[in-house]
Amino acid sequence: MGFGESQKTIEMENTEEGRLTPLTNTDPEKPKDNNKQGIWQKLRSSTVPLLYVIIGAAILVIVIIILAALLSIKDLRRNDKDPACPERLPGETPETKVVEGSPAAQCEDDWISYRGKCYYLSDRIDTWNNSQDFCKSHNSSLTIIDNEKEKNFFNLLKSNNFWIGLSRKHNDSGWVWNDGTFYSETLFDIHRKPTDPGESENVFLNGDGFRSESGRYPKKWICSKSLFRSSSLIHMELKAPGPDRFTPIYYKKFAGTLAPKLSKLFNFILQGHKLPEEMLHTNMSLIPKPNKDHSVSQNYRLVSVLNNDLKFLGRLLADRLTPIISSLVAREQTGFIPSRQITDNIHLASNNIQDADLFSA
Repeated sequence: MGFGESQKTIEMENTEEGRLTPLTNTDPEKPKDNNKQGIWQKLRSSTVPLLYVIIGAAILVIVIIILAALLSIKDLRRNDKDPACPERLPGETPETKVVEGSPAAQCEDDWISYRGKCYYLSDRIDTWNNSQDFCKSHNSSLTIIDNEKEKNFFNLLKSNNFWIGLSRKHNDSGWVWNDGTFYSETLFDIHRKPTDPGESENVFLNGDGFRSESGRYPKKWICSKSLFRSSSLIHMELKAPGPDRFTPIYYKKFAGTLAPKLSKLFNFILQGHKLPEEMLHTNMSLIPKPNKDHSVSQNYRLVSVLNNDLKFLGRLLADRLTPIISSLVAREQTGFIPSRQITDNIHLASNNIQDADLFSA
């Protein structure tokens, strides 16, 4: 056998050694798996540097500290509650629950907070006028209910025989709230009780509805005041007056005197009579647009200022028409009508174009 054959024989032996079958569990030469070997043993192996282990442990400690701090802050917020404003009222639902973080801390003792207002429910009885005087002494007034949620809130409290800030003069001038605004008859019905001649009617909450009778009969009362003044209210009070120079603040301050007179005037107008000419006068002025060339007329904005009594009449008519406006205006008129959108007409026009294309084809 020559040198070449000897070398080939050696290579074949080496190849057979590389093709040895793997050991099985029954082979004595295979070491048994150490099931007790845990992660710590693996970390101690030379494949994981000790520096990585230290860094990982430090990160784990930091995460634990952060989680503990967050949990402690949450507990502090949960326990930070104002005893003057209870967390849950009798019959309260999540809708009426006082939200944490709201300005409830501004409520006085024995007052409760709901939707940005503080309310006081008296535990003694008095006449309507004396009840109103009590509320004024606490920078508030007999409560005004101007929305459905507020009405439901008092129904949940099961308020029985409580005066509210709605009254009617003996001259049948209409229902007027304490702030001089007129009562919207769409919110609730009032069951009236006849009064003696010359007496005014005052409304009280009777648990199952709203009733009226003479204010000389003593009852409990509900005071309310806002926790903060809305920006829209401030903006309204600061608006410029019309040609008569009477500002919104003037009407608000003397509402008790002016409301009956305005009510008579508005009823006179609604009977078909013309509006007084002075009531229709308007101040008009041009306001220059900022950062524009004021030598060009289009860079001015035309502003007209109406008298406030005319604004009140317009608001009164709008409130009366809102519940029935959908039945008075055709369905094709979608702009400026509640529950309608101008996009409805766009879809209608698109459908008509598609139908026309189908017929023409």
